[in-house]
Amino acid sequence: MEGTPRSLQGSSAGIKEWQAAVREAAVAAISDEGRLDFVDVSARILHFCFEWGHTSGDLDNIAKPILDAIAGVVFFNDNQVTQLLLRRTDLQRHGITMIEGATPLLAGRIEKAIEAAAGGGFVYVAVDENIDHRSVP
Repeated sequence: MEGTPRSLQGSSAGIKEWQAAVREAAVAAISDEGRLDFVDVSARILHFCFEWGHTSGDLDNIAKPILDAIAGVVFFNDNQVTQLLLRRTDLQRHGITMIEGATPLLAGRIEKAIEAAAGGGFVYVAVDENIDHRSVP
């Protein structure tokens, strides 16, 4: 998802607009066969940005609008999410040029962001059902 994620602290109109864009991206990215219904799911929400300030918004408040937006598309209901990882990475401040273990999609998007050297950033969301409840993630 391109842009800065909307948080629960933002305006409801801004959140609704963001959720519509997230849902549209989810619909484009997943097939009906890929939907995870009635199983525990793990979600990773990674926000990549440039020059993020300490007063720019709380990371924990971006998860709910995103999960609500992809419910019914990627999984049946967001109560299936039994594991959630959130991370914000300021590409400029941390001097990131690549991320170890990135999918080809994520690696390409990071490369594009760095080449553009723009301040917009993006959000990467991955959901899967591979959760081992017997171990700490």
